[in-house]
Amino acid sequence: LLAPFFALTFETEEHNVKFSKIWILIALLVPINAFAANPFFPNWSLFEHQPNIRQGGRTNSVAVNPADANQMLAASDSGGLFESIDGGLRWSHVDKLPVIFTQSIAYLPNDVVLVSAKADFKTTNGGGVWRRDISGDWAQVTLTVPFPSAPLSAYEISAVDENVVVGTSEGVFVSTNSGLSWTWSDPFGGGDRRVFSVLLTSGASPRILAGGPGGVRLGTIAPGPWVPSNSSIGGIWSIHAFGRSPLSTSQAF
Repeated sequence: LLAPFFALTFETEEHNVKFSKIWILIALLVPINAFAANPFFPNWSLFEHQPNIRQGGRTNSVAVNPADANQMLAASDSGGLFESIDGGLRWSHVDKLPVIFTQSIAYLPNDVVLVSAKADFKTTNGGGVWRRDISGDWAQVTLTVPFPSAPLSAYEISAVDENVVVGTSEGVFVSTNSGLSWTWSDPFGGGDRRVFSVLLTSGASPRILAGGPGGVRLGTIAPGPWVPSNSSIGGIWSIHAFGRSPLSTSQAF
C-alpha cells in the first residue's frame, strides 16, 4: 500500500503537500500496529480517567498512603490538592489547604502529611511546605532562609520514616521530626541555589541527593558539607527527578 503514495508525491507541488501529510500519518500508524501485534507491555492499558473537578490544572505528583492503599493525594499545578479514599475512583478537593500551586506530597507516620507549594501572589507568601496532622488541619511550617533572594517556592519532597528533605528555590531543608522543625543548607554554595529534586535514602546512614540547575550534590541528614556526585551523568545538569532504587540503599535513578 505504500508504493502508490510514493508515486503520487511526484505529481504537483500541491499534491506533494497533501500526500506528505498522509504519508506522515501512515508512518505513525505503522509502529502502533506493530506494538499492538507484539504486546511488550501486557499488563498496561491506556485510558483517560479525569476527575470531574473544574480548574484542577495538570497533576504534578501523586502519593499513596503506605498505611492504606485506598488513600491517595494528587498535587495539581494550579488547583491545589485533591484526595481519593477509594483507590483513585473518585476525587474531592482538599478545601482546607489554602494554597493552589502544589507540587509534591509525602505521607509520614502518625497520619502526618506534607505538601510543597510554589510561591503565590498573596501578601503573605503561601509557597513552601504545609503540614497536616492527625486533626486534619493544615499549617504552613516555618522555613528560615538567611538572606532570601525572592519569595520561597518548594518543589520535591522525599521522606523516610520521620526524616524529611525538601528542595526549594533557596536550597534544601531537612527535618528529623516529621516536619515540626527544619534545618537549611545550600548544596551549591552560592549562586543559583534552586533545588528541584531531592532523594533521601534509607538505611543506617541516610544520604541526600539534591539536583538542580547546578547539577547533583550529595549530603547527609546531619548538617555537613555537600559534595559533587562522583558519577558522570553525561553532561546533564538540570535534574528534575530522582528515583529510589529497590536494589540497594546506595543506588538511585
